[in-house]
Amino acid sequence: MLEILKPFLVALAIGIVIGIERERTKSKDGTNSSFGVRTITIITLLGALTAHIGTTFIQAVVGSFVVIVITAGYIRKCVATKFLQAGLTTETAALATFVLGYLGYRDGQLAIILACLLYTSPSPRDVEE
Repeated sequence: MLEILKPFLVALAIGIVIGIERERTKSKDGTNSSFGVRTITIITLLGALTAHIGTTFIQAVVGSFVVIVITAGYIRKCVATKFLQAGLTTETAALATFVLGYLGYRDGQLAIILACLLYTSPSPRDVEE
């Protein structure tokens, strides 16, 4: 029983950690984003669930849905900020977490390592000149 839950727990952990990091960055910068801890975690769990189901049709449908949701969030952010805060970091992180959730179903250790690299990669704002 625990073995079947393991990939979903990996996806849950990855989603929470990346989501917290994105919310922390969002609050520090004062930017507006549609993607917080819950949304990122759901996207990561969708990746794991898609890998669990495993049919090509479901993978295409869910993958397309995730891309549409991310695009809609980006458009919403651009309209709300009049394109003043049109960065793609959070949206890219959301897509990466979907892939990490998918990968976590197949290889949890690799997904965790890649999530750690994603979490610890410095942003240009963090690097002092």
